[in-house]
Amino acid sequence: MAPAMLRFRGLGTTRSFVTLARRQYRVLFFGSNDISLETLKLLHDRKGDLISHLEVVCSPERPHGRGLRAETGPVKRFALDHQLTVHQPPPELKSLKNWELPANSAVETFDFGVAVSFGYLIPARFVSSFNMGAINMHPSLLPKYRGAAPINHALINNDQETGVSIIELHPNRFDEGRLLKQTRIPLPPSVTFNDIYMDLAKKGAQDVIDVLTHYDRYNESAQPQSQHGVTRAPKFTKEDGILDWHTMTATEVFCRWRGLFDMVPVTTSFLG
Repeated sequence: MAPAMLRFRGLGTTRSFVTLARRQYRVLFFGSNDISLETLKLLHDRKGDLISHLEVVCSPERPHGRGLRAETGPVKRFALDHQLTVHQPPPELKSLKNWELPANSAVETFDFGVAVSFGYLIPARFVSSFNMGAINMHPSLLPKYRGAAPINHALINNDQETGVSIIELHPNRFDEGRLLKQTRIPLPPSVTFNDIYMDLAKKGAQDVIDVLTHYDRYNESAQPQSQHGVTRAPKFTKEDGILDWHTMTATEVFCRWRGLFDMVPVTTSFLG
């Protein structure tokens, strides 16, 4: 945007100050679940201010549960309720390598891509297409807990703190982009996944807005992730919920329950 000239008169002098109008960005948001919804809500709240245009790419609905019904996810539901353009890959696609955005976008290019808990690797050709860049909010202190379940793993491992990381999207790998901003959050010893995940989602959403607002500053100071302390946080299976009383301590049993909570049933057997 062009600079605006402001003139002030006083005490017989005239002073001129050049002020830059606030930037506005066209954003393409990638998300799927309740964690990503918090960021989408804040982006939508900033339309007309920080955000000039907002569209959404959401993960496809897939049959799940006993009835194998495909239900509309929270991100798509919010987008439709607020008249945002929604793009959605077909459910049979295993990756977005050959997927193209449908032609119903209202703009030719976007300034930023913003991804939160999307579930797909966003291809390099998408990442390079954004005028300013593409960022991701990940709910861990990267490079610790790269993967799909960082909050759960932090609780299961009885970590004393966790956090949120805002990173550049890496064009070829999940969760390995340069660090733009990182915020540490304490983990009290009794909290469960359900107690903490929305706090992380909301703090991550606030940090996304902060990074977009002051992008030049964060981009200049961005650092590659350390090669030390890299750990993985893969998804859990039903087997991860099985308790072994012969090998697990009481603290390990409690932390397994804290981390899995109602996502994966925690089960055991007696006299078996």
